Amino acid sequence: MNPPDVRRQGVRPGENPFRSSCIDAIPYHACDHDAAAVIAKWKADGRRGAIVGPHGSGKSTLMREVAAALEAAGEHVVRRTLRQDQPSPSWRELRDELARATPDGVVIFDGADALSRLMWMRYRHRSRRAGGLIITTHRAGLLPTLVTTRTSPELVDVLLQHLLPHASVAVHVDAHARLDVHHGNVREVWRDLYDRFAAGEFTH
Repeated sequence: MNPPDVRRQGVRPGENPFRSSCIDAIPYHACDHDAAAVIAKWKADGRRGAIVGPHGSGKSTLMREVAAALEAAGEHVVRRTLRQDQPSPSWRELRDELARATPDGVVIFDGADALSRLMWMRYRHRSRRAGGLIITTHRAGLLPTLVTTRTSPELVDVLLQHLLPHASVAVHVDAHARLDVHHGNVREVWRDLYDRFAAGEFTH
């Protein structure tokens, strides 16, 4: 007699603790800075600066919180997001976008280093018409650095408490190992854990 076919029951997409809606809802965490500290330094530095850090280190999350805080304070914010795998916008698109920025407003550009060097130089020059500019970038040097984002196993543990408060030791250990595999990219860690929960390798 053949043994019974035992299949692991995976977690449904809408119940997976690592689905994108849950990931996007995690607040930014750091021991030495937050959105208020970044904004204070940005103002002290002449209202131009960059949030710098490697892939998956929380730059976009921090930028969203900075933008929300600026809007709550009454700043007129113009936003642009560009990923490395996306086609670069035309100069006309960027120029028209910058034209909407008021002299006392703020331009937020998440992913500015995805622009070509020439396009970035034109964008940086034209953006001076706005009252402020904040970008995210993987490399320093495009604008004065406001903060450098980093990840660590301890940070992963804190974030796991938001996503899965009763996560087993095995989940934490696996997340630490995957953080090392992905060179500190927490977003890739969450993608891996999503797949493992979907496959039934872990449960809530």
